[in-house]
Amino acid sequence: MKNSIDVIHVTKNDPDGILKTIKSFHLKNKYFKLFKIKETVVDGSDDETSIKIREICVKYNVRYIKQMGKGISDAFNVGVMASREEWSWFVNGGDLLYRDIDVNLFERNLRLVKSDYAIFKTLVDGRENEFPEINKMWPPIINWICHPSMLVKTAVLKENIFDEHYSIAMDGDLWIRLLPNTKGYILPQIIAEFNTGGLS
Repeated sequence: MKNSIDVIHVTKNDPDGILKTIKSFHLKNKYFKLFKIKETVVDGSDDETSIKIREICVKYNVRYIKQMGKGISDAFNVGVMASREEWSWFVNGGDLLYRDIDVNLFERNLRLVKSDYAIFKTLVDGRENEFPEINKMWPPIINWICHPSMLVKTAVLKENIFDEHYSIAMDGDLWIRLLPNTKGYILPQIIAEFNTGGLS
C-alpha cells in the first residue's frame, strides 16, 4: 500500500520492553497525516510470556505474529514477508520512537524519497549517530546502520531477506548486499532511540 509504513517490532520474553515501544508510537500516532502507520509484533517468547504480549497487542490494536522459527534474523524476515505496506521499519522491543520527533518533517522527508531506502539518525544508547555521504558509506560494517535508522521499501527487502546465519551482524550483511545495488538517501533527522543491549 502506497504511503504506508509497517513498523515491525521483534521481541522475545520482554513484555515490558515491547509495551514501552508500542506506547512510544501510540503517543505520536495522531500526528501522522501523510503516511498510514501499521505495527506488527513478531514474538519469539515462550508460551507463557506470549500470552502477555498478545494481550498488549490486542489492547493497542497491533498485529501479532507468533514466531515459529529461531533467531532475530528469522523474526525480521517473518515480519517482512507478512507486510503489505510500502515501507518496512524495524523498531524492536525496548527501542523507541524518538520522543521529540518532528512527525511532519519525517513525513515530508520520506515522501521525497523516490528510491529504495532512507537512512535517518538514531540515538544509540543516548548518543546521536552520524553517517557520511552515501558514496562514502562503504564498507557498511564500519559505518554501521542500525535497524531503527533505516526504512526500506518492503518489496526490496522481500528480494533481499536477512541472512538467518547471523544473530548480530545481519544489518551489516544486508547493507553489503543493498548498497551496491540500490539507491537511497541519508536524512539528518533523529527518528528513534536504540538500545544496543536489547538484542532479541
